[in-house]
Amino acid sequence: KVFSPNCITSDGKFIYILISKSLVKIGSGFNGTVPGFIYGIAKDFGKERNEWIGYCNNKLFYKKLSKRTMDSLLVVDTETLQITGSMQTQASVSMKDGNNCLLFSDGESICSICTTSGSVSPVLFRVSTAQKMCSISG
Repeated sequence: KVFSPNCITSDGKFIYILISKSLVKIGSGFNGTVPGFIYGIAKDFGKERNEWIGYCNNKLFYKKLSKRTMDSLLVVDTETLQITGSMQTQASVSMKDGNNCLLFSDGESICSICTTSGSVSPVLFRVSTAQKMCSISG
């Protein structure tokens, strides 16, 4: 049986995949890892069908996209693959009333593109690991 992953991200060393309610950590073949080798699996990680993971500023983040707001992201420990905390984004983006949002990361920022009633508005989350919080601009 072929599974379709919900979301994929990488830290440059490992590839993290959300698939079939599990978070899987796989070697990329870079930085001393074995390509395709499974370094860890967290079963029953996500119960949602619509979820997201992204890597930013040396942290792995998780978000249930079925939640109605974009006000927080969960922090995942890359060794244990367990949720260790959350970070507030101070975002006022609501996913109510037909708003649709797509999250993505370039490794330094977490971004969201949202559509509301036919218009598109990019929102940039700047993740500050020094301050242990997120701020938003855009």
